[in-house]
Amino acid sequence: MLKSGRILFVNTDSVQAEAKIQPELSDSIGGLAQAVALSSLYPQARFIFSLGPLTGFIPFCSFGCGYYFIESSWQSCYWGGLFPSALKMAGYDALVLSGESSGSFNLGISSQTVRFGADLVGDIFPQERYSSHMTYTGSQFVIDGRMVLSSKPAYALKKIGISRIFIQGDACVPVSDGEELCLIIEDLLGKTRLLATLPGQNHSCFLCPAGCEQADSVFSRHTSPLGSCLVACPLAQPIFNDNGLVFSCLRALGYSYNHDQITRVEKFVSSYL
Repeated sequence: MLKSGRILFVNTDSVQAEAKIQPELSDSIGGLAQAVALSSLYPQARFIFSLGPLTGFIPFCSFGCGYYFIESSWQSCYWGGLFPSALKMAGYDALVLSGESSGSFNLGISSQTVRFGADLVGDIFPQERYSSHMTYTGSQFVIDGRMVLSSKPAYALKKIGISRIFIQGDACVPVSDGEELCLIIEDLLGKTRLLATLPGQNHSCFLCPAGCEQADSVFSRHTSPLGSCLVACPLAQPIFNDNGLVFSCLRALGYSYNHDQITRVEKFVSSYL
């Protein structure tokens, strides 16, 4: 399987970071289901950013799921842009943040290092294809200079003590069948008309040609159980309702999920949507 099960844990109380391999999470597929599983395994977590198996490889699936603890309960949100794909290309399936610091940390993440410090300013990584950042401006978190994180997840993130997150996606992530993947991408790009939005002139999410009006939106919910795990763009549900297409994407990337596994995860995650 392509899925590494590699999770990055960051604690702002101890100012420590650790990457762990957790292959037992593979049954959760990714996204919301994986985030729920991580919140059960690590109850001290306060913000989990969970990726899907197709994130960074498949058009309209470059989203991530933010799962955060606020007002005594867990809530979710979804956003795309480049941030999720950069984290995937750094070799991680999820970022788990814990702690409650009165300080203000900048966090730099790459495949080999994690750096802390209030003195990490500017772009600490080269402007590569998979370079992304999230910055607290004094009133809100702005992702890659244009996408504004909603108030509740922003509050949860700031309470942990994070002010900026830089990500450099510099890992080499293997693909099972590159030729088949290219054919699938070409086919998917021809389905842009099926998106529940109109193409526009805005910045597009990674691997999406639409540039729609909602490209810089943070969605507070997902209506599709499978889409919340993949993590597909909420506007692409008409495309990923095709189970045959979904399985083709998974196979091309080396995943071996079967119909029963998908059904179980969909049933599990439905109550969290």
